[in-house]
Amino acid sequence: MFKKSMAFVVMAILLVVLAGVGCGSAPASPTAAPATKAPTAAPAAPAATKAPAAATAPAAAPTQAPAAATKAPAAAAPATDFPTKAITIYCGSAAGSPVDVMAREMAKHMEKILGKAVVVETRSGGSQAELLLEIQQGKPDGYSLATYTTSTVGALAGTLKARMKPEDFDFLVEVQLDPYCLAANSDSQFQDLKGLIDYAKQNPSKVKVAGFGTGSGHHLALLELQQKSGAKFSWVATQGGSEAVAAALGGHVDVAHSNPSGVSEQVEAKKMRVLGVAASKQIAILPGAKTYKEQGVDMTAAQWRGIGAKAGLPAPVKAKLIDTVQKVMQDKDFQTYMKNTAQEAGERSGDAFQKAVLAEFEMTVSTMKELGLTK
Repeated sequence: MFKKSMAFVVMAILLVVLAGVGCGSAPASPTAAPATKAPTAAPAAPAATKAPAAATAPAAAPTQAPAAATKAPAAAAPATDFPTKAITIYCGSAAGSPVDVMAREMAKHMEKILGKAVVVETRSGGSQAELLLEIQQGKPDGYSLATYTTSTVGALAGTLKARMKPEDFDFLVEVQLDPYCLAANSDSQFQDLKGLIDYAKQNPSKVKVAGFGTGSGHHLALLELQQKSGAKFSWVATQGGSEAVAAALGGHVDVAHSNPSGVSEQVEAKKMRVLGVAASKQIAILPGAKTYKEQGVDMTAAQWRGIGAKAGLPAPVKAKLIDTVQKVMQDKDFQTYMKNTAQEAGERSGDAFQKAVLAEFEMTVSTMKELGLTK
C-alpha cells in the first residue's frame, strides 16, 4: 500500500514537471527576472558612476586652462629670450674719451654674458643732443642703450630742456665715478692750481679752458671753481674729453678740464702737467698731483658714468640689463680696468639711480639759473 502511494506521488510530480515544460513562459519568468538579477543590473549602474566621471571631465578642462595660462608668459615674453640680436651702446662722447673707453669695456664684457654682439657707436654732436635724440626716437626694447653721465643731466637741464626731460630715459646702472682735474701742456706757464687762479683773477676771461659740452658736468664744475676761487675763465666746449686734451696739447687752449684717466698717459709721457684734482685725496695714477683742497679751494667734484636706455623698457628686459651690467662690474678684468684708470665703482641702480638723477636734475636747473646759463 505504501509503495502504491509513493508511485502515485512520483507520477504526480512527473506530471507537474511535464506540464511546466509544455508551458515555456512560466519557468522563464523565474529565471529571467529573479530579484537577484535586478541588483546585477543595478551595479551596471556604475554606468551611473560613469556620469560623475563625465561630470569630472569638465573639471579636467579647467585644469587644462591654468596650464594654458602658465604658457602665456612664455608666449608674451620675448623678454625672457632677450637678447635675440645685437645690442648697440650709443656713446655721447668722442672716441678715446673716458666715457667712450668705459662703453667699449662694458660692451666687451656684456658680450660674454649675453652671448650676442654688443657694439659701440659714437653720437657726440650737440653736447649730448645727438645721443639723446637717438635714444628718444628709438624703441624701448633694450637693443639701443646709451652712456649717461653727469653731463647728460646738465644737457637736459640746459640746452635740451625744451625738447625732452629726464623721465624720457631709464637710468639703469651707475658704473663709475671719476673726479675732475685740470691739466696743461708741459710747456705752459702754469705750474699748479694756485698759479692758474692768481693769473685768471688778474686777467679775467683770458685763460681758455676746454672741456666737454656746454652746461655739462665739466662746465658746471669749472663754474663752481670760479665761484669758490674768484677767478674767471673762458670756456671752450668740445665733443669729448679727448678733444679737450688734444686742444691743450696743441696750444689751442691753455688748460684742459678732464679726468685722471683722460690725461694720465700724457702726464706719464711728460707732455702734460696736472694743475689740480677735484678729489678728496691724491690719485694713484697721477703721482704728486695735488687736490684742489690742498691748494686752498674747498671743493670736490666727480663725474658719474652709467648705462641707460629709453624709458618704458619691459620689466624682464630692464631687470636683465641691470643684472648684466652689475655682473660686468664684478668681473676681475673690468675691475682691473677701473683700478688702472683710477675709477671708483658706482653704487646706484634701478629705481634708486633714477630717483637720484631726477633730484640732481632739479638741483642742476636751479644752479644754472643762478649762474645765468638758463632763464
